[in-house]
Amino acid sequence: MTYDIMFLRVLPGRAFDETLEEINSAYDPDAELKPMNLTGEQRADWDRLMQRILRKVGPVTTEEFPYSLTLWRDGPAGHLQLDYDGDSANIEIPYPGALPDRRDRDGPARR
Repeated sequence: MTYDIMFLRVLPGRAFDETLEEINSAYDPDAELKPMNLTGEQRADWDRLMQRILRKVGPVTTEEFPYSLTLWRDGPAGHLQLDYDGDSANIEIPYPGALPDRRDRDGPARR
């Protein structure tokens, strides 16, 4: 189980929920997805984010796909994934209660 958090660049003059509603109303599951086309500023934002994550979290895996840049890490706390397309980002963070107690994973607790 994860927390799923969305970051969205809000359209000028709109609130977050209005922007989200407009994006959702225009969604066509049969339409061809547009490949990502990051600006230099958006690419620099991603690079700064990666540097900060490396300092705070440690090594991660990244990959560039036609529709997003993706970062993920599998560790003792679970799977973390961040997808970024320049105008929005989605992050999945493990919910702490979804993992078994450490004693259940690693055998009996040791003192």
